[in-house]
Amino acid sequence: MRKEIVNVRIDERLIHGQIAAAWTGHLKIDRLMVIDQAAAKTEIQKIALKMACPQGIKLSILSPKKAVENINSGKYEKERVFIVVKGTQTLKEIVEEGLELDLVNVGNMSGKTNTRFVKKAVNVTPEDEKIFQDLSEKIRFTSQLVPADTELNFMDLLMG
Repeated sequence: MRKEIVNVRIDERLIHGQIAAAWTGHLKIDRLMVIDQAAAKTEIQKIALKMACPQGIKLSILSPKKAVENINSGKYEKERVFIVVKGTQTLKEIVEEGLELDLVNVGNMSGKTNTRFVKKAVNVTPEDEKIFQDLSEKIRFTSQLVPADTELNFMDLLMG
């Protein structure tokens, strides 16, 4: 993982209280990077994310392709970057685009039709499970809702 990336988190809510209050301060970040195709194309969502981002922290809202291009070009190498993606599909896309990751924190994934409960605030579809399985050969997955929580091995929880 590139040294400027201090954390990568799956969190379908993108920027919210846990991210804005707990994680950004704990990680002492300079930049919050939301990688999400829909958010990158939707003005109203960009406005909402900008409003939710804590003051003094730079915000990037990028498509998977553009995010990986920017990171791999060294654009952020003097910053501390916290990446948030909405789900496993985006995570898979950034890895396929060439971003090397070694650790990902699995945050909020809500229950929907066709999901299975893994732990508080984390539910997975069969597609999510497959992506976790495929990526777990290269990436260590943890689960920790807020920094004060104990970091758990997510694959152990998933295999349960």
